[in-house]
Amino acid sequence: MANNEFTALVKGPLKGLAKKEDYFRLIETVNGDWYGFEMNEDLNLQPMSAKEVKSLLEDLHTEVAQKKMHKVEFPYTYANKRVDPDLIKVYDPSRCGGSCSTASPSAWWIFTKERPDEEDLSGYFPRKESFFKRLSIFNS
Repeated sequence: MANNEFTALVKGPLKGLAKKEDYFRLIETVNGDWYGFEMNEDLNLQPMSAKEVKSLLEDLHTEVAQKKMHKVEFPYTYANKRVDPDLIKVYDPSRCGGSCSTASPSAWWIFTKERPDEEDLSGYFPRKESFFKRLSIFNS
């Protein structure tokens, strides 16, 4: 059964962080117990302390900064609140661009204070089939 609190957080409004200072201010306010998962094939949910979340967010910043992408200094980051958040979605800027994309980019990491269950996580698995195979007119 889905966790309604997690679903409400994920589907609720998120605030984007436009400045590097906002990113580090967000990191400073992270507290409590968290769950984190990287968006990959394994989708391994990890219980995390605030200290671990802060450290990983700093590592993600370092990784993006080392790529030296034009005018991108930190990961694209969205949170339900800019101070003391309950949900943080982090996107890798190098995986977010493409003017011909048929779908929204997947988050790089998701951190949440609400533990998602298996049903919640199943919607995050990347699709194995192409866009055209998913169209019903091509499946006849």
